[in-house]
Amino acid sequence: TIRDAVHREYKVIALRDANAAMDYPDLGWGAVGAADVQRVALTTFAYEFGEVATTANVIGRLAEEPR
Repeated sequence: TIRDAVHREYKVIALRDANAAMDYPDLGWGAVGAADVQRVALTTFAYEFGEVATTANVIGRLAEEPR
């Protein structure tokens, strides 16, 4: 998991365009749309665990690294 990777000192990157969230129904506090769920999840991830990037950004960075 992300938490395990961070505790093992791996650099963790969440790909914001390669994961999804779902809508949550109203369970007494109002419904929450998928876009809001993903925004909060990725903000929390960036604050607590690692980097948030796009797939294209990471592929570009990997292509630039010497082999």
